[in-house]
Amino acid sequence: MKRYFSKSVFIALFAAAVIMTVVIAVDSMMKNITIVIDGKEQVVSTFKDTVEEVLEENGITIAEKDKLSKNTNETLGKKDMIQIDRAVPVQVSIDGTVTSYLTPEKTVGAFFETENIALMEKDKVSASLEDEVTSGMKVNIDRAVGVTLIADGQEVTYLTPEKTVGAFFTAEEVVVNELDKVSSSMEDAIANGMAITIIRVTTEVVEENQSIAFTVQEKKDSTIDKGKTVVKQEGVKGERVVTKKLTFEDGVQVSEEVLSTEVLKEAVDKIVHVGTKNTTVYGKKPSASSINASRGSAIPSSLNYSKAFRVEATAYAGHGITATGTKPVRNPSGWSTIAVDRNVIPLGTKVYVENYGYAIAEDVGGAIKGNKIDIYVNSTAEAYRWGRRTVTIYILE
Repeated sequence: MKRYFSKSVFIALFAAAVIMTVVIAVDSMMKNITIVIDGKEQVVSTFKDTVEEVLEENGITIAEKDKLSKNTNETLGKKDMIQIDRAVPVQVSIDGTVTSYLTPEKTVGAFFETENIALMEKDKVSASLEDEVTSGMKVNIDRAVGVTLIADGQEVTYLTPEKTVGAFFTAEEVVVNELDKVSSSMEDAIANGMAITIIRVTTEVVEENQSIAFTVQEKKDSTIDKGKTVVKQEGVKGERVVTKKLTFEDGVQVSEEVLSTEVLKEAVDKIVHVGTKNTTVYGKKPSASSINASRGSAIPSSLNYSKAFRVEATAYAGHGITATGTKPVRNPSGWSTIAVDRNVIPLGTKVYVENYGYAIAEDVGGAIKGNKIDIYVNSTAEAYRWGRRTVTIYILE
């Protein structure tokens, strides 16, 4: 048989085949693993089987809270990927209470979800949920609390994360005018369940027309009988315009302030002349028959009078000087003193009083108004005996 290959060639071919087989075997056993750490990739070739073995072979350690995409004992494929998110420190302050965390999460929202940090309606967060988490990041959360605002006739409850009354008003666009009264200052701290009252204060300037009362001038006149008066000049009211500032709280007027007064017309005084002429005649006495008759209930037959009417009569004693400047007397044999309402019986008028006798209206009294008279007697005991009675009084001519 004819030989086509020499022995050396055969050996070379055999060696090449063996080498090829070994290369193929090695290649089939080697793995190409992509390792991604915080987004940075590296590809490693390894004969190791598990995640833990590959990481250890490449000197990669997993710290507490680091996030590994596969379990450490998981077997890797020929071309596989291991993803590692390194945990970074983050501080969260909730209403001033600070807590430190380690998190591998990439967004604030994912971090909150992992750590079970719940956000309520109206809570105020210093970062958005889509913000990227960075090492050393500080997130502030202000929890919303309930605040009741009483204003403008309404009572409304708000949820607010703001820390002061002023910040709350700004956030909720609550308008406070310059004169308004607020139950809390703008710097006061917000507290859960707090109630804030706003009293709306408004002012209005108005003009008011007012009359000016006239005064009464009394002038003594010796030509007029004592007890009589004569009006020499009638009084006339004046007129003025008063400018006022009215203050209202929630629509109710609480005060007024006079800003100015302008007199449009001056008042004219009323001038009254008061008689001082003494016309009392004590020398002339009633006749004896008249006096005797006056001591009884009968009317003297010689009594001349212009009118008569019923009055309520009381009695008084002990007064020193009458309104006409005389000393009161009780004279059963002549003229006695009585007090009257000068608007009904002018002072100085001579009268005859039933069951009392002749008298002159010389005095007045605070309680003697209208058809009332007060007769003068010599003692308090007599006054008590007289009491209060209704009698007829006769105005003498």
